[in-house]
Amino acid sequence: MWRALLAVAVLTSPAVAKPSIEAPVARIADPASLKDIIHFGEPNPALHMNRSGEVWWRADVDLPPDVSLQSVQIMGYDPIFLRLSDGRCFKIELEGDVNKLTRAAVAQSECQPARKIDSPWPAALPRRGMHYVGRAWDLDAWTNPRTGKTIVVEAKHQDAPLLTADMRVIAIGAMGAPDAPMTEVTFVGYIGRQLTIATAMLYYAG
Repeated sequence: MWRALLAVAVLTSPAVAKPSIEAPVARIADPASLKDIIHFGEPNPALHMNRSGEVWWRADVDLPPDVSLQSVQIMGYDPIFLRLSDGRCFKIELEGDVNKLTRAAVAQSECQPARKIDSPWPAALPRRGMHYVGRAWDLDAWTNPRTGKTIVVEAKHQDAPLLTADMRVIAIGAMGAPDAPMTEVTFVGYIGRQLTIATAMLYYAG
């Protein structure tokens, strides 16, 4: 059985805006546009694979005017739940054929209960200038709010990053295969000012 862990990003909440009748729009984008944004670590020689990961999907999200993003929750690598500053919540579901995203559906939904991001350590592992995003599956994500760079490491090792991204990630979700060294991971964050969802497949021993 596959299982999923929930990762949550909580942002500073601005003043509540007037409700908007418009909904967020998710636009399927070319994942090749992330080749200079997302970088993978060296392949594990024990796996006899020529890569340690590959980007599969990208979707850009446009929010309604005068509405900001309050928080994000991801169950597994999908769906993604957005809570907006006007009090409404939306669910984004991704559908694809292996590495081709074919549908990014947006629908208004019930708001998910707020969840606290717990550090994996009694005190957060020292990472100078880094903010702990959260844990999904057996992965931890850290981001530097100043530079907009994010790293993803195995929770039990915390050593060389499996992935680095020039993307200010605010939420991470993942689901791994119990019988293969593969974990599908989804990020929600900002590339510049563009809210973006990116899904990648990581290959590592776990």
